[in-house]
Amino acid sequence: MGHGAPASDGDGGSGGAKPPGLTIEYGAQSTATIAWDDEAAARMKKIPAFVRGMVVRAVEETCRKNGLDRVTVEELERIRARMPTPKMFG
Repeated sequence: MGHGAPASDGDGGSGGAKPPGLTIEYGAQSTATIAWDDEAAARMKKIPAFVRGMVVRAVEETCRKNGLDRVTVEELERIRARMPTPKMFG
């Protein structure tokens, strides 16, 4: 380089922070694929945003496998009891 200004990716950072056109988004909202009771949905908000989408998908998949069409607090408790980290849902 050596021509004055350092290389930049256009956002004020120094060179190559991300490839052009790539958007990195942490903690994106996960779209529910089955119905959620209000209290069950509120409990999910206690989970750190960076893993919440993965947990929502796993909970919904478990409910579907169990023949349920709605996520309830009771079902969250049953799932939580089988997890190695039982405090995940608050």
